[in-house]
Amino acid sequence: MLPKYIALGTGSPVIYSYGEEDVWSLEQDIELVNEYKELDRTWTNQFEDFYTFAYKKPDSINGNGADNDATVKDVWGSYMAISSVQPLNMPENTSYDDIFQVKAQKYNLEFDFLKAVAWAESSFNPRAVSSADCKGLMQLSKAKIDEYGIDDPFNPEQNIDGGARYLRYLLDKYDGDKELALAGYNAGPGAVDEYNGVPPYSETTGYIAKIMAVLENGSVAVPTLEEGVNVVSEQEQIKQHRVNWAILGALDRILGDPIIHGKHGIETIKDRGRIPKPEEHFNILEPELEWDTFELYYFHRWTETHTNEDGEEVTETYREEYRHDITLLTYADSYEAKYHYDWEEKVIENEGEDSYTKIIVPELQSVKKEGPYFERLDNLLIENGLTNENDLELVLRLAMNMNEDFYIDANLSSSLIEIIKDTEGGYYEGSGDLTWPIRGEITSPFGMRVHPILKERRLHTGIDIGCPRGAEIKAAGDGIVVFVGNNGAYGKCVIINHGEYRTMYAHLLSYDTVQGEEVSQGQTIAKADSTGLSSGDHLHFEVTTGEGETNYVDPLTILD
Repeated sequence: MLPKYIALGTGSPVIYSYGEEDVWSLEQDIELVNEYKELDRTWTNQFEDFYTFAYKKPDSINGNGADNDATVKDVWGSYMAISSVQPLNMPENTSYDDIFQVKAQKYNLEFDFLKAVAWAESSFNPRAVSSADCKGLMQLSKAKIDEYGIDDPFNPEQNIDGGARYLRYLLDKYDGDKELALAGYNAGPGAVDEYNGVPPYSETTGYIAKIMAVLENGSVAVPTLEEGVNVVSEQEQIKQHRVNWAILGALDRILGDPIIHGKHGIETIKDRGRIPKPEEHFNILEPELEWDTFELYYFHRWTETHTNEDGEEVTETYREEYRHDITLLTYADSYEAKYHYDWEEKVIENEGEDSYTKIIVPELQSVKKEGPYFERLDNLLIENGLTNENDLELVLRLAMNMNEDFYIDANLSSSLIEIIKDTEGGYYEGSGDLTWPIRGEITSPFGMRVHPILKERRLHTGIDIGCPRGAEIKAAGDGIVVFVGNNGAYGKCVIINHGEYRTMYAHLLSYDTVQGEEVSQGQTIAKADSTGLSSGDHLHFEVTTGEGETNYVDPLTILD
């Protein structure tokens, strides 16, 4: 059964519409949701994405052994948690397959080629609108819409026909060369002609690589779950701080209702009835970000021995050196909280008999999250007369109901718990010494990683310790239990205040303690499982510090 705020038969979120007799139609709701999504997408797209970043050439390439065609992923790929062998699979989508098949036959195109372009362009969203005002499944520009006489660019049949027609033109122009045709589709044929080949735009090279990998069921730089995920793109760093479109929808659903703003009447009268304000709300909630520049460095020196034309053995020394500036997020003031990121330089040196390598990459040391949580959102509600402490939770729960992605995002943070119960306050006189809650393999370390369920780069605020279902979990130190219960994506969870530190134990099967109990180090407090958003049996263990704030600390730097 679909949630209350999802329209039956369409899968579209409902903001205002109450049915066929309502002046406000479901089509207006759909347009409003697209406006929310475009605000979110436009803001996000101003930052460099993973593919653009991965396929960019380093800023500086030097040395007699250097590869002048190397990309960032070629040089620092092992620190980006990427894989060049994992197949990139196009998501299944049968809604438009019949149309793709008909248009592929009409314009003599490969079905998979046409469909892959639609996927890369719009993720199969027929209502997609880009910041450049390209529209629909195939993201057609206004010029192409006019040229091809397309009446409704959001009509899947018309839009796919236009995209297929354009791809046929580009393939003919470039003698069937798919990569040049894709370059023309992405950057324009003028750019391809100017450079007499694929233009050196990182966005374009990433776009081509993504589509060709799908067609060849082959390799492309894609995120995988590995250690050392600290060489990250800008988008991967800001994604958790963006204003999810569902927050805008929930705000309009409540603040735009005449019962709240008082301007009763029907919507055909200006400024009466339901009055959505997506852009105004977005501007209030938009994150404020601060960045630092970091220089990636790679140096490799080695010797090779070979026989010359005179039969003599000759030893030659080769060098390659690469440098590339990236930006690292150091501060984010979002509608949820204020985040501080502490990065340090990590130097890796390896010396062998005939070679020497030095690599410098960033390493995330700690993350501090400060409240008051959801302060900007709360202030916006208060300014509109909603002062009840439950109003903030209502907006968040409504947004979670509208959008499953936001439901997961909200549940991956403990901020929602903090507005219901304060786990950061209080004081406990403890020794400060912490020990392992259970012994086992570290299956996922602290720091940036690709989430095993979401397959997206996220900050991992603790460590995962592999253990079987039902294994006993011990208190890491003496303390007071401040929370026992379900904690969203963390599943069943226990939080203990130890004084200087707080510890969280997540994805539990059952509890052997209660809230308010004073526990001793080594006392059994729970049993392990895989509840919440989890890929298998393990314990997620977090260590935090700070009063009235959450400063995430790598547990491996604290545990005895």
